[in-house]
Amino acid sequence: MIFINKNLRWQATIFPLISGLLLAISFPLPGLKIMAWLALIPLFYIIDKGTRREAVRGGFISGFVFFTLLLYWVTNSMTNYGGLPRSVGVIILFVLATYLAGYFALFAWILSLFPGESSHIKWFTAPLAWVALELIRSHLFTGFPWGLIGYSQFDNLRLIQIADITGVYGVSFLIIIVNISLYLYVSNLKDRKKNRRLVSAYLLVSTILIGGTAIYGRKRVVNYNPEEGKPLKVALIQGNIAQNMKWDSAYKNLIVDTYKGMTESILSERPDLIVWPESSLPFYLQEEGEERDNLLGFVDKSGISFLIGADGYRIVNRQIESYNRAYFLTPDNKGNYYDKIHLVPYGEYIPLKPLFPFLGKLVEGVGDFGTGDTYKVFDLPKGRFATLICYEIIFPDLTRKFVGEGAQFLVNITNDAWFGVSSAPYQHIAMVPFRAVENRIPIVRGANTGISGFINPIGNIVQYSDIFVGETLIGDIRLNDNVGKTFYSRYGDIFAYICLLISITAIFYIKFRHKEEMGREDG
Repeated sequence: MIFINKNLRWQATIFPLISGLLLAISFPLPGLKIMAWLALIPLFYIIDKGTRREAVRGGFISGFVFFTLLLYWVTNSMTNYGGLPRSVGVIILFVLATYLAGYFALFAWILSLFPGESSHIKWFTAPLAWVALELIRSHLFTGFPWGLIGYSQFDNLRLIQIADITGVYGVSFLIIIVNISLYLYVSNLKDRKKNRRLVSAYLLVSTILIGGTAIYGRKRVVNYNPEEGKPLKVALIQGNIAQNMKWDSAYKNLIVDTYKGMTESILSERPDLIVWPESSLPFYLQEEGEERDNLLGFVDKSGISFLIGADGYRIVNRQIESYNRAYFLTPDNKGNYYDKIHLVPYGEYIPLKPLFPFLGKLVEGVGDFGTGDTYKVFDLPKGRFATLICYEIIFPDLTRKFVGEGAQFLVNITNDAWFGVSSAPYQHIAMVPFRAVENRIPIVRGANTGISGFINPIGNIVQYSDIFVGETLIGDIRLNDNVGKTFYSRYGDIFAYICLLISITAIFYIKFRHKEEMGREDG
């Protein structure tokens, strides 16, 4: 690289740090999403020119900086709402960032396996390996797909349309390819003859892929008809209830009256469905009593169907098992509900709790929940829908299973009050457009403190609220009978699994060839 010194001592630390920083600012600041397309150039230089140790360390530094800056709100959640000392909250953040940075380090290690004479194989493998590691991160230890690099482009409508084929991983793949193309071009400016074929080939492939994606995306966006399909009106009630008030009995009546009052203000609009967010009710709806009777009477009087987030429980082996639940209430049927399937580790349950009983403190403010087991789809007169509660919307494979059960639209209810005033609510909703595009289905999102909104099948957030304000949103969505027909809905993450398979093959190939060459030298 023409502007780099031969001594890599300081670059091996500073360059990966720059990569992590550029990646981080491309997420909370959508206007800077372009940074994702060049953020990894400094890291690629260290991987390409440094030793294996420098490459792996550089990958770790990039990942640690990126995830620490991206997930800084974890400390606030653990401290303000989990009741933990701030020092413990910081330690939890660093432990999480360390684990996630390991994927960046592993990526750098994989590329470092390829010697200089195999650079063409290395750079061919790089975007495949990146996607493979994002796939693994999305599933290992229940999965944590927060911050996949493709999500930085959530508002680039023409680009993200390929998600109906590849999922979010296809966008990540493109971003890595462009980063590599730019790195190869810049690193060979001084000696244009060196690696000319490799650079030219990569630039050509990048141009074809980006151009093809843009053409496909434009066709999808231009051909989308917002008036096509049966109209269905949905009202979202964003109550903006402070987290420390939700289960305080002194505020019980205030909370219920807030939601009722906000709902009454929009009843004249006659929506087909009214959505109250996750954990809206400060009591157990399944228990008979005045509170339950009053709420059901309110639903009856309105003559409208409601989806309401509320905790529930079951008696299992004489023990109470709590569930994060969404109740579907209609004037003629009051017993339907969905129990959250994918829980938040260390937020809603403790993995391996018998081995780590001291970690129970982490879920003290939320509850230790049981896992639901049914992909429930609810019926309205005009269509069918399914509910994903909070964190569940970030899992594409889980989402498409509800679509496979016949859901014509999705409702995501959430309580992002845990995040406080931070970039986390914006990071959270940025993942929802991909679920809409993957399945070509509208999604409505009701949040306690925001962001609530409506997302159409091309991933456009057409209406949304601010955070930490009480607000009602009313919007029309369009339903089609032809759901679950996209390539992604039918086959899921096959693109990412192909990337994983080819990456493993490339690693075995280079390791086998290295052993073969060593054997020849010994002979």
